[in-house]
Amino acid sequence: MKAKLYLITITILLQLSCSDDFLNEKPRTSLVVPQYAADYWALLDNVDIMQFTLPLGHLSSDEYYYQTATWKAQSPTSRNSYIWAKDIYENDVSAFWNRVYQQIFYANCVLEGIEINRKKINDNEYNLLKGSALFSRAYAFFNAVQTFAMPYNVNTAQSDLGIPLRLSPDLSIVSKRSTIQECYDQIFNDLLSAIELVPTQISDNRSRPNKPAVLALLSRIYLSMAKYDMASKYAEDCLLIYNQLLDFKTLNLTASTPFTRTNPEVIYYSFLHNISIDQNMMVDEYLLSLYHLDDLRKPAFFRSNLPNAYYANGSYTHGSRYHFSGLAVDEVMLNLAECYARDNELGKSMEQINRLLRYRYKKDGNGNSTYTDQTANDRETAINIVLAERRKELIFRGIRWLDLRRLNQEAGRETTLSRTIDGQTYTLSANSPNYALPIPQNEINISGIQQNQRN
Repeated sequence: MKAKLYLITITILLQLSCSDDFLNEKPRTSLVVPQYAADYWALLDNVDIMQFTLPLGHLSSDEYYYQTATWKAQSPTSRNSYIWAKDIYENDVSAFWNRVYQQIFYANCVLEGIEINRKKINDNEYNLLKGSALFSRAYAFFNAVQTFAMPYNVNTAQSDLGIPLRLSPDLSIVSKRSTIQECYDQIFNDLLSAIELVPTQISDNRSRPNKPAVLALLSRIYLSMAKYDMASKYAEDCLLIYNQLLDFKTLNLTASTPFTRTNPEVIYYSFLHNISIDQNMMVDEYLLSLYHLDDLRKPAFFRSNLPNAYYANGSYTHGSRYHFSGLAVDEVMLNLAECYARDNELGKSMEQINRLLRYRYKKDGNGNSTYTDQTANDRETAINIVLAERRKELIFRGIRWLDLRRLNQEAGRETTLSRTIDGQTYTLSANSPNYALPIPQNEINISGIQQNQRN
């Protein structure tokens, strides 16, 4: 037990330092061991650590572009992710890998600590802490496997390499890579346990997990796996509990941040670390061309700083310089709309789309939405409508990377990405091994795990 308590003590040091090199820190013996519910909530409520999500997928996606001079000024990791380089770190220690495993470490410390101190924590707090820690660990595992492993393929998941599944705060355990199937199995185990423990109602603190958040995350995960029946089930279950939408007609579109902290659509808050509101990260021109003139999302999400050029400004992370990557009602509705379309339930699919878009368009002289309901006469048309709306609605959230990984495995929906910098053109072909970002070399050196194949 003393050994376990010693490991828990490290968490206080981490909370104070928030160091990217936390695995190398030495414990200070004067620190107090967490014992009570408030101590463990202090770990889980550390927004700077626990609400972070990995940005490397977004940096590799097609939602934005850099001009050459701006690209050259970026950090090595951002610059190399943009062109899908084989080595994106240039021997730098990756803060991103360390950060996501710091989240997992915090969650594991809570899960072990509340068992050690079970008699000091009442049943309600114990359940809430356990459910929250399980959700946080699953969220971190999922974000990591979307970044550092290839997309889920039902035919190869049993052998494809995933990520290390660290289930204990014991830092002496050497990491090893699990298979992709093992990773998803662990994620689902955590979430299905969490759903019985977290509160059903969403509180004002959107950084704490709740039942709709678990259901929304399950829908996101199953959609990323192209398991549309399960994605539909969990999206329906989520929307039965919570389905509030924000009417964009009520926004002050001239404000520097049109969205407020009380945005009712947010189910669970997280942000893309290191992806700040950057006037040099220009929005993809094709993406901009998709918006109708009456569509309020364009002025809500984007600002123009050059002729015919826009950067992403609006974000559900009001007051933060980072972009929203959390769970929200609009995403769940779009998940459900796509699942319905794929199941040939065209009316139900368009019902979700039309309900959402009525809240996104300008109003006419009578105060009514200028949006005209859409219909689809066949499955392919419905799917295409939904996929276009996913691009327009879920911008700069990291979702596009998940959709590219998923849709590239579907015949007829493959996408080859292309960038031109300094006269040189770079491409990312569909299903390229570069859809798994490299593991930092310092982790390879420490644990001996296998590096991802990169071109």
